[in-house]
Amino acid sequence: RNDMAEVEKFLQWYGIEADSTLRVRLQDGRAEVTTARRLFVNVLDLFGPPSTKFYEKLSEFATDGNERLLLERLSSKEGKRQATKRREAMVTFVDTLKDFPSARPPLEKLIELITPIKPRIYSIASSQKLHPNHVELLVVEVGWQTPSGEQRWGLASHFLAGLPVGAEIT
Repeated sequence: RNDMAEVEKFLQWYGIEADSTLRVRLQDGRAEVTTARRLFVNVLDLFGPPSTKFYEKLSEFATDGNERLLLERLSSKEGKRQATKRREAMVTFVDTLKDFPSARPPLEKLIELITPIKPRIYSIASSQKLHPNHVELLVVEVGWQTPSGEQRWGLASHFLAGLPVGAEIT
């Protein structure tokens, strides 16, 4: 799950009404009605790293010529080194949208461009024989500083670390 406060900041910055109702098509082809808040918190990997394909598609929405050229370059062979530097600096979808403010896809296109949150896999740290009705996880919260000095957190480990002891997760 994405951090709720960070998602709220993004939605406000982008001009998306958090409680607006959306009809979206899921990866498996089913349609679902949800709110923008729920979609950006639970489904879209807003704080994940963009691919070169994202830069290419985003360039189509850039109204500033210099931004369009840079986005096109990031998605090309010539820009591979720059794209790699951005990936190493842990640049996210949000960072990229803020770096290229003239590239503002409409909400329905933005939803298509941002990849879904990938499943996280953890080892179970408890015995099913000893605790047949629940599992215990041992999770280390991942945190780091970007080269620009910004604090970042692992998506799932940060979410789990913020839960109260004994919280049930479904």
